[in-house]
Amino acid sequence: MVEISEHIGQKFKEQRRRLGLSQFELAELVGIHEKQVYRIETGINTPSMITAIKILHALKMDIRVLDYENCENFNPIKDEIYSLLAKSPTEELILIKNLIQTIQNTKHLSTKEKEKIEHQTQKSQSEIL
Repeated sequence: MVEISEHIGQKFKEQRRRLGLSQFELAELVGIHEKQVYRIETGINTPSMITAIKILHALKMDIRVLDYENCENFNPIKDEIYSLLAKSPTEELILIKNLIQTIQNTKHLSTKEKEKIEHQTQKSQSEIL
C-alpha cells in the first residue's frame, strides 16, 4: 500500500511532468529548494500544509488530490471542465451539452444517423447565435 507522503509526491510529480516543468522550475515557483521538491515527490518528506498549498497552486491542482482515501474519485480533467463551465454563459452551455450528447450518441450510430445529428447540432448552434 502506498503511504500518504508517497501518494502526494506521486500526484505532484505526475502533474509537474504534465505541465512540462522541471523540479527546479517548480521549486522556483514555490520558493523552496529543488532538492526539497525531489524529497516530496519521492515520499521521503511530507510537505508542510503551506508548502503543499503553494505546490497545488503552482501546479494548478485541486486540494482534493491530497485526499488519500478518495483519490480514485478525483479527476483533474473533469475539474478543469467544471471550472470552464462555471464561467460559461447559458448559450455556450447549451452548445457544450449538445456536443457531449452528440459524441456519446455517435459511438453506436450508422454514418447516416451521424450526419443527421451533425445537421441538427449545426442548426441548433445557428439558432442560438
